[in-house]
Amino acid sequence: MKKTFLLPIMLILIFSLQLSSCKKEEEKETKGKFTVTVTLNNDPIEDVEVSIDSDDGNYEAVKNTDSQGKVVFNNLEPGRYSFSCYYIDDWNGVDYFGTSYNNKLRAGENKKITIELY
Repeated sequence: MKKTFLLPIMLILIFSLQLSSCKKEEEKETKGKFTVTVTLNNDPIEDVEVSIDSDDGNYEAVKNTDSQGKVVFNNLEPGRYSFSCYYIDDWNGVDYFGTSYNNKLRAGENKKITIELY
């Protein structure tokens, strides 16, 4: 009698755990990310200020590139995004700029783009 009573309870617990894990995976898939690499003469550049703006005006942020010239913008809603970069070369006294417009991001997409400074 005890075994027949426990089996349905165990099955319900297993099923509910699987449903909750599926729901979390679905939630994660709605967000995307951009990994931006900034280069100058095809070399990655550290400490470049990278701005991101959503084309609908609901998101904007600024981050600096790491030692590999990369910056990551996580948890982004699907949509179109534009990037602008600004870098001051103190050694040569030169300002560099770079842009990338109208980058489409789909739900769950992890997109990589490279921006060459000029």
